[in-house]
Amino acid sequence: MILTIRDYLSIVAQRGLRPQPNCGTGVPPVTPPARRRCHSDGCHSVNASLYRGGFTLVELLITLAIIGLLISIVLPAVGRSRDKAKLTLCRAHLRNVGMGTLIYANNNYTHLPVDQKLDNPHRGLIALLSEPNYIGPRENYYCPSESERALSFSEENFRAGNIGYFYYACEEATPNRYVSTFLRWNVQWPRHLKSDMDPEIWVWSDSWFSGQPTPHRYYKKGVNFTKLDGSVDMLHRSPRRQFK
Repeated sequence: MILTIRDYLSIVAQRGLRPQPNCGTGVPPVTPPARRRCHSDGCHSVNASLYRGGFTLVELLITLAIIGLLISIVLPAVGRSRDKAKLTLCRAHLRNVGMGTLIYANNNYTHLPVDQKLDNPHRGLIALLSEPNYIGPRENYYCPSESERALSFSEENFRAGNIGYFYYACEEATPNRYVSTFLRWNVQWPRHLKSDMDPEIWVWSDSWFSGQPTPHRYYKKGVNFTKLDGSVDMLHRSPRRQFK
């Protein structure tokens, strides 16, 4: 039987074979049939060589650039969301210590407890507020956003009298030069407080130091603070402008 070129091409098309050049038949190699892509305006032939797997270098670089862009957008948003949750918890802690201090004053002829100095340690203050327990859980003395180890909650810090907030009823400021110069030089010390004084007076707040951001990193100089009326508020700017 004589195999014609038309018969040979028919067999190749049916079996999906790829003919080899000059494999004893004298027939030249055959290009694979083009695929057909159909659209609403009809069908068009598309060369099979266009359907190849993998990415080119340009496609890979573009993909990586898009992923990097998405990460740069998502991560700050996640960070702000977490800090906002910690900010709310910080306000709850300050409300607890503020109310506990006012209850102490109610039991002590309107006088708030007085500690020796503004910064740590505060063993005397903790002792006054612990019998009975005016403050509640020990975590209330600490801001959950605080990253400084010496000001973060731990049993070791609590036993040493190191708390995370500033308390403003003290005999003196502090020799610590890292504490805000405004608190050391512009606030009158000693500072004895009574619950029937100006309700806008600050009692507790987040810690703030010269030239450093406050614990709430997305607010930089912002601090939470509690006042003599028991309310808790927040400043988004430098606290020295509204300290009272």
